[in-house]
Amino acid sequence: MTRAGPEPVWLSAVRRGSFGAIPHPLAYRQSSHLAHLIDARQVCDALSWPEPRSLALERKAAGGGTWNGSALQLWCVLHYQHRRYRPDRLGELSSRELQEREALCAALRAKLQGVSPGERQLILTFIDAAQHPITAPRWG
Repeated sequence: MTRAGPEPVWLSAVRRGSFGAIPHPLAYRQSSHLAHLIDARQVCDALSWPEPRSLALERKAAGGGTWNGSALQLWCVLHYQHRRYRPDRLGELSSRELQEREALCAALRAKLQGVSPGERQLILTFIDAAQHPITAPRWG
């Protein structure tokens, strides 16, 4: 998985649940490391949510053109967007697409500032799971 540049210093605080450490504003081009703290497919599978692409479309439609959803849903959408558009392809985004992703980053950051203790714990569980994946034993 490709991430743009070195890991930002604030990311270790986010891993511990200190979401106030996320810079304001959070630019889409600087959000790759944050996006990849979770694995959207793993989250969607575990919570029986639609697959990440459908979740992205659903969260955009639910907001009437703006991003809407829980912090974890928006984080999954951000992960999906970064998987779709790798840093080496960012130049291909139209100004409208980049503006939409900037709005997604702003919505996610805002949701994380007021996240409930229960959702915070759920997010931290998925951050840990993405950093320490469980692999099936190999037989034979």
